[in-house]
Amino acid sequence: MKRHNKSPIGPMVIDYLKEHQNGLYNYLNKIGKEDEMTYEDAGKMVTDDINNHFKVGYKLVWNDSLNQCMVDYDIVRVVGEYVGYSK
Repeated sequence: MKRHNKSPIGPMVIDYLKEHQNGLYNYLNKIGKEDEMTYEDAGKMVTDDINNHFKVGYKLVWNDSLNQCMVDYDIVRVVGEYVGYSK
């Protein structure tokens, strides 16, 4: 996970927001205000934020219980359908 100078992710996210989430796009660009950001500024800001969030990488956790993030029904369904476990 690192920042790319060529083809950064920020402008791609801004384009997606413009097409699918106009409210968030307007918020990020501050449309209609004196301190309006340019497309390049918004893209750089999003790229920097994504880089800061993911620059430490990801963490794999082993021997962690599923019920911290899933209810029992979902655990049974996932283990049965995707792991192949049956009673």
